[in-house]
Amino acid sequence: MGTLAGLLMRRAPSAIGLSIAAMGLARTALTYARPHLWPWVTRTSPLNTGYDAPRNVLVGDRGAVTSGGGHVPDLCFEQAKCLKTADVTGYYVQYHPASHFWPLQLVETGIALALTALVLGVAFTLLRRRTA
Repeated sequence: MGTLAGLLMRRAPSAIGLSIAAMGLARTALTYARPHLWPWVTRTSPLNTGYDAPRNVLVGDRGAVTSGGGHVPDLCFEQAKCLKTADVTGYYVQYHPASHFWPLQLVETGIALALTALVLGVAFTLLRRRTA
């Protein structure tokens, strides 16, 4: 990224700033995308037990299950009035267990390598055109 920024900007301080900003943006985007790179595990539980998520997991979403089997995001389901109004029969929680750690890491690494190959290809193309 630094080489591409240097080829584009032609000034070292500007290129350093651009490459730091681009890397920060890529890292932030991958951090926010990480939980969504692998399918969630969904666990449902009866109404009297509340949310039933295992320990040491990455919790994604939780809410209520209605009598029709639909999932409703958690809004006010701790109150008895909301439970009866929405016809809630239980709770659900979506999470990533510990066994999803390596698959998530491999998918994220693949995305980072693809982005690296793209930046490298653009940098070499730009270098070839400027030095030919």
